[in-house]
Amino acid sequence: MLALSHDTKVCAAALVYEVLPRRFYVVAWGDAFHDLPRSPMNRLAYEVVAWAIERDALSLDLGLSSVGGVADSGLAQFKQSIGAQPSLRLDLVWQP
Repeated sequence: MLALSHDTKVCAAALVYEVLPRRFYVVAWGDAFHDLPRSPMNRLAYEVVAWAIERDALSLDLGLSSVGGVADSGLAQFKQSIGAQPSLRLDLVWQP
C-alpha cells in the first residue's frame, strides 16, 4: 500500500501487487477525506511510477479504466494524461 499524505493526513492511496518479479499491478487507487483545492491523484501517480522505477520494474499496470464492467472515459483519459497506453484486457472464464 502506498499512501500520500498532506499535513500528516492520508489523502490518497494505491494498492500495488507484485504479480511476478518486477511486474507490478495497481489493484486499486483513489483519493478521499481531503479538502485540497486540486486532486492529489497526479502526485500519487507520480509516486507510484517513481516507486516502481526504484524497484527496477519491467512493467507497471495502472489497472482497469472501467467501473462495474463499463468503460469509464474519465479514468481512461486520466491514465493517458499521465503517460499510460490503453490495452485490451479480456476476461477468460472456465466453465466446466
